[in-house]
Amino acid sequence: MLLAAGVTVSKMPASVSHTLQWSGDDVDLTTVDHQINELRKDLSRRLDDVSPVVTHVFNLVVYTDSVDLAEQVAADLASVSRRHPSRAIILIADRWHPESPIDAEVRLMCAAGTGGGPPLCFEQVFVKVQGRAADHLASVVVPLLMPEVPTYLWWPGQPLFGHRLFHRLLASADQLVIDSGQFRSPGDGLNDLARLCTGRYGVHDINWGRLKPWREIIAQFFDAPQLAPYAYAIKSISIVFGQGGGDYGKSTAGLLLMLGWVASELGMEPETTLDTVATRDVSLSLLQGNSLIDIDVNFRDVGVKLGGRLMSIELNAQTRDGPEALFYVRRSSDLLHAHVSMRVGTDSEIKRVVALDIKEDPVLLADELAAAGHDHLYERVVEMAARIAGREVWLPE
Repeated sequence: MLLAAGVTVSKMPASVSHTLQWSGDDVDLTTVDHQINELRKDLSRRLDDVSPVVTHVFNLVVYTDSVDLAEQVAADLASVSRRHPSRAIILIADRWHPESPIDAEVRLMCAAGTGGGPPLCFEQVFVKVQGRAADHLASVVVPLLMPEVPTYLWWPGQPLFGHRLFHRLLASADQLVIDSGQFRSPGDGLNDLARLCTGRYGVHDINWGRLKPWREIIAQFFDAPQLAPYAYAIKSISIVFGQGGGDYGKSTAGLLLMLGWVASELGMEPETTLDTVATRDVSLSLLQGNSLIDIDVNFRDVGVKLGGRLMSIELNAQTRDGPEALFYVRRSSDLLHAHVSMRVGTDSEIKRVVALDIKEDPVLLADELAAAGHDHLYERVVEMAARIAGREVWLPE
């Protein structure tokens, strides 16, 4: 168990001001639900000078396979609790345990109210499911869900697409939250996501949020009417990722999403494909009509902190009747800004420095939890990214 059995009260850092905790070994779900209600009553007694508000915007179910990951998830959720108070059910699955007990821990947590208002409280419910019971997580989750609010399933790492464990859990949810930057096999993962996006579930990707500032800067190059034609006259693209730490899964997923965005927005098709994780410099190509666009992908050792992160992107374009143009974005050494430059023909190079605004992962998570329904742009991008990775939906004749 995460904590010893019993009820404790403690002070929490940052946004969380108080927490009450209960834990028990080999419990049934009725006991867990009862203890949640008891903690609410206990909290009201302890905070006799104010009336705490317990609220839920949604249910959030999180799949983990270790206590350490569960605690990291809990910390991330606590940091965004004021923005998204919810009932979080954090599953810890241990299929290899010889027996099948269900251990549980409940944390009723409160964030200080704004403007002297009452504390805003929410729950984190840890459920450690072991042995054969770990094959039936959906039946554990459903009795703990708050009714009449949407349910999100957050699956850190690469989901078990195609496995009944994943799909039965997903069936209890309305939305799926993932981070494609954590996929071990980005091409396969994005292909599975592309198929999933055709169903009823909205898919929200933290990695897509990481790329948003880059996409916005690149799109701004072609906002001016005189530059818009260059978006459809790209000759080559050069992309650089950080090599430090060898986080090639993250860089490969970022590369596929970025190229998928460019290709889907500009009517391009894959000419050559990236069949596996890119662990070294590689060349690809896209087709736009009859024009071949060369893609050069390079890795640079810029330290462990920047492993797998996009460092720069350069687009070279030339219209049929106009001069050659170069558009360039490079991450600054302080990581907080981007050096942006543009040169058309023999004109002077135009340079500026803009805030890159790459958010921390908990904030990106909060952004994705604020979304609902289908992101149709992302769904088109994922389908194209999977094709650039060489994946196609194939059916025998």
